[in-house]
Amino acid sequence: MQISRDQLSDYRVAIIGAGGTARTAIAALAEYGATVVIYNRTREKADALANEFNNKNGRVVAARLEKLCDSCCHIFINATPVGMYPNVDASPIDGQSVHFSPETLVFDTIYNPVETKLLRSAREQGAKTIAGDEMFIRQAAAQFKIFSKIEPPIQVMRDVLTKRLAQLAAPTSE
Repeated sequence: MQISRDQLSDYRVAIIGAGGTARTAIAALAEYGATVVIYNRTREKADALANEFNNKNGRVVAARLEKLCDSCCHIFINATPVGMYPNVDASPIDGQSVHFSPETLVFDTIYNPVETKLLRSAREQGAKTIAGDEMFIRQAAAQFKIFSKIEPPIQVMRDVLTKRLAQLAAPTSE
C-alpha cells in the first residue's frame, strides 16, 4: 500500500491517543485533507484536539476509545505508549474486537519492541504494518541531513538501531 500525500484525502485515519505524537500526525494528515478520527481514553482531550485541527483541509473528529472496534478507517496509527517495553503484552486495542483486513494499514509509533502486540495482531489478520523504528530512523536521518547537509547513512542507522534493540531485548546475565 503506497499512499502519496495527495491521496490522503481519500482515506479515513484512526489516531489512537491525543498527546504530542498524535498532534503531529493529525496536523500533517489534516493538512493533506485526510479524514481523521481521534480515539482517546479521555474524550475531552480528543475533542479539544479535534477542534484545533478540524476543517484545516481535512476533517478531524473525536470518538470514544471504546468505539474503535466500529471504525471504518483505512489507516490506524497508535500514538500512545501502550505496548512499549517493558509492557509488551499490552495493546491499545485490548478488550476490543478491532478487525483489520489486507486493505488496512496499521502503524505503531513504538519502536521497542519493533513488533508490538498491536502490529502482531494486525499482521496476523492480513493488514499491512509499519513499525515505529521506521519513524525513529527517518526522524534521525532528517535531523542528520539538516545538521550536516550530508545525505544520511540510513542503512547504518537502521543497523545500529536493530543491534541496540536486540541488546536491550537480550536477557542479562548476573
